[in-house]
Amino acid sequence: MFRRGLGLCLLVGVGTVSVCPVSSARQPVPKISCSGGRFLVQSGPLVDAEGASRAVVIQGAQVSIDSACPPVSARMKDTKRGRTLSVSWAACSGITGKGRLKATLIPDCSMLTGSFVAKKSKLKKLFSAPRSQCGDGAVDMGALEQCDGEVGCSVGSHCTTRCRCVVDDPTQPVRFGRDVQPILTRSCAVPLCHVGENAQEQLNLAPEDSYDALLEEPSMECSGRRVSPGMPDASYMIAKLRGSGPCFLGTQMPQTGALSAHDVQTITDWVTEGAPDN
Repeated sequence: MFRRGLGLCLLVGVGTVSVCPVSSARQPVPKISCSGGRFLVQSGPLVDAEGASRAVVIQGAQVSIDSACPPVSARMKDTKRGRTLSVSWAACSGITGKGRLKATLIPDCSMLTGSFVAKKSKLKKLFSAPRSQCGDGAVDMGALEQCDGEVGCSVGSHCTTRCRCVVDDPTQPVRFGRDVQPILTRSCAVPLCHVGENAQEQLNLAPEDSYDALLEEPSMECSGRRVSPGMPDASYMIAKLRGSGPCFLGTQMPQTGALSAHDVQTITDWVTEGAPDN
């Protein structure tokens, strides 16, 4: 006898063993965490050689390729791999005939990969395009960035954390919160390095903890303080950033790559000025 809702089971032998089909639950489609953004193609322009088609721009259901291909509605579908996009343009500057883009946006919205095809122009390009954001090292003029990191500013000026160029003022003292902490946040307070409860060498350089961690705690690898106010050559932090000095041990920091000369000088100047909490 079978009860409703239990499904069909096969009885084996003398009825002591039953074999029932096991239902497999479908894996949920991951939720896409953004509605769009600008995605900079790493291999160069998709359409024209002048470089006006480097960014694929997604705004809701509209997709464009910088100024080369205007915004049009895209067919979108969320899948296990991410959000797929299929877009067709009747015309784009720099090509003959129609253009078509097929791509996939991964669930965390950090990368768009796909292809752009224009048959009449005999053009087919595969591409990968990380999402553009200030701090990624690539100047995105379409997002009104003037600079990014060490790229974009002329001599005598520097790039701010908002990707704007500002003229250096030699008479203005270095400020920890405005000038030093952004360098630490960008280069040192990153996962698996100097951030959180398990920070390397127990040195947490997150904004709310970094000053006390540098000024109040002794170095774990060398005698003296991590930062000795007014004495950069006696500060272990400066030795690690320079990769040299009488107290230098191990490898140059940060692990993500040596800081620019400008950033090292900024931190050195702050220490020279007494390492104030300003």
